Amino acid sequence: MSPLKQISIASVAFLLITGYTLAQRGDSGRSGSDRGGSDRGASSSSSPAASSPRSEGTSVVHSIPSGNGGGSSPVYGGSGGYYGYSYYPDNYYYTRAFLYSLWNRYPFFSLSDYSFRYDVGDSPIDRNILRLALQDSYEAATAMVNQVTTLSSLIDQLESNQIDQKQFQARFDTSLSEIRKLAKSIKKDDRLQFLDQRKGVPSSEPPKAASITEMRALVAELSEQTSAMRDGLENYYVRDYTRTVELEHLKQPSFKSLSDRIDKLAKAIEKSADHM
Repeated sequence: MSPLKQISIASVAFLLITGYTLAQRGDSGRSGSDRGGSDRGASSSSSPAASSPRSEGTSVVHSIPSGNGGGSSPVYGGSGGYYGYSYYPDNYYYTRAFLYSLWNRYPFFSLSDYSFRYDVGDSPIDRNILRLALQDSYEAATAMVNQVTTLSSLIDQLESNQIDQKQFQARFDTSLSEIRKLAKSIKKDDRLQFLDQRKGVPSSEPPKAASITEMRALVAELSEQTSAMRDGLENYYVRDYTRTVELEHLKQPSFKSLSDRIDKLAKAIEKSADHM
């Protein structure tokens, strides 16, 4: 059993007290019109929220991380404690930690309002919370897509002798380092792991490229994976997978698995470029 699962009653009690104190702090100095103000703050940023929303489903589905890095299991919600939050202290802990982490990053929404919804058996997540939770990883994924475009352009310039090998190597390595850093930031995004309901899928090490043609093939796969990450995050918001779940979606690899594959591809390309 993961150490994260072994949560004592004392730890839960401490978290409850801390959550209540922070909720009071979150409410102080804010007028009634600011409560639940994530609509105002989130709408001004570039994020999956730019997509047109869909109508929410009637059944609520949410996931609680398993703590083993392999995704999470859906917990069906509704009134009367169907979430199981009253019965499993670790579920309660993860949800409180998710809300606090998000509030710490975006302190303009009312933590106490969402905590109250959760306490009475409603979903602690709405479209505004979902938008904020996906924001950082969505921006990272978009930046990765742009960096992969730069990689393809550099290969073109090398082949047409517009840049020499030294220039190619330096700029290529910079883009790859940025891609790997962004992929790791998505992989470590606890808020994203809390939301994602899919299982982890192991990824093998890609073979190194021995020619420009093989290098292009690796970059093409990297482009496919980074685009899948960005589009997947946007689709997660548009379809609101915290409330309705499609079986085909659950069959797809988790965002954590995608980020791991992207990192391995970037590493293989980096090693290939060193010997190109």
